[in-house]
Amino acid sequence: EFMRFRSPSGMEVVAGRSSKQNDRVTWGIAKDRDVWFHARGIGGSHVVLIVPKSDDEEEFLKQHKEDLVFAAGVAAFYSKGRKDTKVDVSYTPRRHLRPPPARVRRPGMVMMKKERVVTVVPNDGSDARES
Repeated sequence: EFMRFRSPSGMEVVAGRSSKQNDRVTWGIAKDRDVWFHARGIGGSHVVLIVPKSDDEEEFLKQHKEDLVFAAGVAAFYSKGRKDTKVDVSYTPRRHLRPPPARVRRPGMVMMKKERVVTVVPNDGSDARES
């Protein structure tokens, strides 16, 4: 089962526990407008912030910076960088992800455009974990 959390403003955050679950989180659960997170350059969970429909996505993201940092912290913790003091986490709306070409594709792999990066402290999300 996926790991599920509530962000500071109450939005759902979903994280995979394996490469197969990461695929299901990224390609099955996440909608194009949802924000996808992954520790930059290292192995780890795919984390998705489930975003409500919004007329102005950029404005919405600016207003919910705390939620972005929370989800990024979860992605950092559930990665190989969990013991680091700070971890770079890539994020982008899910619509900017594509699966790699079939000849090189493995579960959990994505290709990203319009990458943004935030540096965060790893956060296990235990205070916001849903059972």
